[in-house]
Amino acid sequence: MLKTHFQLRPGHPEYERTAAFVFILRNPADVLLSNFSYLQMVGVLGEMTLDAFARDFAQNLGARHWRSSGVGEWVEHASYWLGARHVPGLLVRYEDLRQSPVETLSKIVTFLGENPSSERLIAAVDAAEISKLRALEKDEKRAGGPTMFAGDDNALSQGVRFINTGETRRSLDSIDPALNDAFDRVFTPRIAELEELARGLSGSWQRRFPIVSAIEQEPAFRPSRSTS
Repeated sequence: MLKTHFQLRPGHPEYERTAAFVFILRNPADVLLSNFSYLQMVGVLGEMTLDAFARDFAQNLGARHWRSSGVGEWVEHASYWLGARHVPGLLVRYEDLRQSPVETLSKIVTFLGENPSSERLIAAVDAAEISKLRALEKDEKRAGGPTMFAGDDNALSQGVRFINTGETRRSLDSIDPALNDAFDRVFTPRIAELEELARGLSGSWQRRFPIVSAIEQEPAFRPSRSTS
């Protein structure tokens, strides 16, 4: 299993061994606010304000900081994934993950060929609850040891953290009320195009490569073949 922010195209790590994908699509206004917080935390924005960042994001269909890194702008990035036809894929909306986490996780895991119990799904969702992840981030950064969260304790002490609120469909009124209309004009037709692309995805998981079961049914783990 590989989490990635890169586009699905030749040159991507493990491109030739990609057996299937789950693509999470999030409202671009929420992506904007999340990206600004992250880039502010890692210190690459310099003196760029949120207002300037938002206008640049709307004008260029994504954050300029991602364009030269293999991520690309928002629409281009999603188009590469949702336009793929050589591997099965599943579109998941971030909003569904937040509003119906158990049902959406069940959809994802079922797509990947597993049939977990409702108890395991509920336990997984509970373990990944936003407040628990925020607490874990705080504990790890304050301890000063290894952490899976970007940023450091200094940023955390200033209220800038990797795990934010996970809110959806946020308004841009606090930046400029006109930005909401601008985002609607620019992104609404493109979201419709992406969802149309997603309708052409193969909806069935094809076991093109030997894999280790994501959820072992037996008590003892059996050394097995490489995963993809």
